[in-house]
Amino acid sequence: MVIGSNDICIFACFDKDRHSGEMHLKMLRDALDYLHENVPRALVNLVLMPDILALHRIAKKPNICELTHIVECPCMFGANAASKIEFANKTLEDYRRVEREL
Repeated sequence: MVIGSNDICIFACFDKDRHSGEMHLKMLRDALDYLHENVPRALVNLVLMPDILALHRIAKKPNICELTHIVECPCMFGANAASKIEFANKTLEDYRRVEREL
């Protein structure tokens, strides 16, 4: 289960007011509490969110990868992506900070 990567895209594109690390922490805790209550014997391994912005640094990606990124997150990988990168990077750092604290 992956929690957070799509949130960064959605918040960067559409809903900047809900991008805080504290909001991510709340949603992550809610998900973990749900799993604990409904699947009490589940083994959960919490791994820090990967650096999705590294996708910008990969040169010569296959066309299908380029297209997928643009379709899934147009404001982060489309024509005007540069203006969103700093916001997304700060959000990613905030998310990772609260994940470490958890």
